[in-house]
Amino acid sequence: MKPRLKTSPAARELIKRFEPFRPQAEQGDDGRWVVGYGHRAAARSGVRVNEDEAALLLIYDVMRAEEVVDDSITGPLSRGQRDALTSFVHDVGVDSFRRSDVARFLFEGRARAAGEALAAYGDGTSSRREAESRLFLDALLPAQSGKARKSEPVELVIKIEHPTEERVLEGAIAGAEAPPPEPDADLPPPPPPFDA
Repeated sequence: MKPRLKTSPAARELIKRFEPFRPQAEQGDDGRWVVGYGHRAAARSGVRVNEDEAALLLIYDVMRAEEVVDDSITGPLSRGQRDALTSFVHDVGVDSFRRSDVARFLFEGRARAAGEALAAYGDGTSSRREAESRLFLDALLPAQSGKARKSEPVELVIKIEHPTEERVLEGAIAGAEAPPPEPDADLPPPPPPFDA
């Protein structure tokens, strides 16, 4: 059976946006060689590729990154989430991905935390990480056809401590008559009765 890409073309376009085409292998600041659209496996001094060859190498890299993502998740991924993660793995490498908070949160099933960890990865100032994070988190939101997204309701719980109520409850539990509530000095006096 012929292997198939699980990501959309958006994943490859995202990678190309941050990995300009290199017809000849170049050595980066980290000492690793890179050629084409960020391909490293076959890159070394003297290697040259044309754009068609670079596109095939990119597909190879994307398929490898997809396998790594699949091995690291416990739940389903949307296409946008998979695209973002594939770009991330392509850039940082398999080992760095597996040691990252992104992979840990994915394994724990915490998708939102994984998306936020994408933006924070490294020094937290990478425009590529920000683009990946935005793509990942946008895929978590429900699609709304032509409408603005609604904010999700938030449950707010407020705990109010009232000493008078506590005394009433204590008395009831002990079987005693509840003492009458003491007037609160901070409250204004009640309004006068209304004459009909």
